[in-house]
Amino acid sequence: QYQEKVLSLLRQGKPVALSTCAQILSNPQFVQSHQGDLKTSTCSHHSVTITGYRWNETKKSCEWMLWNSWGGKSNENWVDVKTVLNNNNDMTYLEKR
Repeated sequence: QYQEKVLSLLRQGKPVALSTCAQILSNPQFVQSHQGDLKTSTCSHHSVTITGYRWNETKKSCEWMLWNSWGGKSNENWVDVKTVLNNNNDMTYLEKR
């Protein structure tokens, strides 16, 4: 359900805020233990913005562009949607009334 909602918002030009495991930015295969539990999780929680999506023909999977506001060589990271969803803690978006 998250994936379809995010794609719908991105197609409308609306970014989506995401609280995720920071480790997926440097290790796309990372999977946190105890999802959503800050006390026992193996990850440090971090907020990013989903700003785009693409189909990765080589991997045969959809990827989201995660825009990161801190550190590193690049603020933009293409990450497999399944990895993002497996390490997701919260997602936020704005709807116009």
